[in-house]
Amino acid sequence: MQCSTNNMEKKTFRVRECAVSPVEGSASAGDSILIAGSCALFGAQAIAERNRELIQQRFPGRTAARCLALYSENDLRLSPESIAEVQLPKTADVTSVCIPGDGGILAALWDLSVEAKTGFEADLRKIPLRQEVIEVCELVDANPYRLHAKGCILFTARNGEAAKCALEDEGIPSTVIGWMDRTKGRKLHSGEILTYLDFPAKDELGRILLLQENPAADIE
Repeated sequence: MQCSTNNMEKKTFRVRECAVSPVEGSASAGDSILIAGSCALFGAQAIAERNRELIQQRFPGRTAARCLALYSENDLRLSPESIAEVQLPKTADVTSVCIPGDGGILAALWDLSVEAKTGFEADLRKIPLRQEVIEVCELVDANPYRLHAKGCILFTARNGEAAKCALEDEGIPSTVIGWMDRTKGRKLHSGEILTYLDFPAKDELGRILLLQENPAADIE
């Protein structure tokens, strides 16, 4: 008996529209998740440069200048071109490293979890964002967590606080944002609100720039 193709269940697959973040190492359940530096610097500067006149009109001179130099004046140690260039102190007891970029810090968290084959719990409020990044994102209605995040390093370590101290000794600010767990859930906390991280979305930078080029476009 042949089944009609019209009656067969059609499977749909989500197509990833952002690059996969490079990951190296093997994180385990119980490892702390940390971010060295601050997120969305590359994307926020790109948006600010594209909207330079608006930025200079909206913000005081020094603030506007900082918006236009968020990434270019960032610590070069936090902007590696490859995993091989990442240099974190051995005393940090790092178990895995990820370089965020296209798709933002949320895409990088997804990729870190996939590589480790574990879930995680992270606090959105602890993800480091400079005030200038927030201001730029609010100006164009962009989600900073899904905005190109080159300029920081996502990593895991056996002991988060010890790793944080080791980086601070090297002059590198870092923040513990959560931990890996034994489940497959990718949990995001924001106060009392719990959500689950979804499949990586298109980077906000491309969406915003395309929308500005074609204001009439219907872009999700």
